[in-house]
Amino acid sequence: MNEQLQKQLAELLAKAQDAAMWAGSQIPPLVQEKIVFGRAWETLCLVLLIVGVVISYRITRWGVESDNEASFFGGFAGIAMAGVAIAQTHAVLMVWFAPRLYIVEWLRSMIQK
Repeated sequence: MNEQLQKQLAELLAKAQDAAMWAGSQIPPLVQEKIVFGRAWETLCLVLLIVGVVISYRITRWGVESDNEASFFGGFAGIAMAGVAIAQTHAVLMVWFAPRLYIVEWLRSMIQK
């Protein structure tokens, strides 16, 4: 019975070692793909937010010049988007200048879910 348990344990350890080798070969490309995707996505979101702020500013100016209620809604939307753009700037700077920290934050957010 003891020999059979040792054989099963050896098989289990071999499978665990194979799984660790596989994971070790897959993790670096995964991390690199996440960084590349993060750089593209976070930057795109920031650009879209900045475009939204500019459009809101123009709507506000048009509403003020034509004495229209659009100035209030444009101004409110512009302020909201500017606040989100400031927060988005943090993510963009992190993915470009501290990619390892970006990965740690990504993993932390996955664990907390």
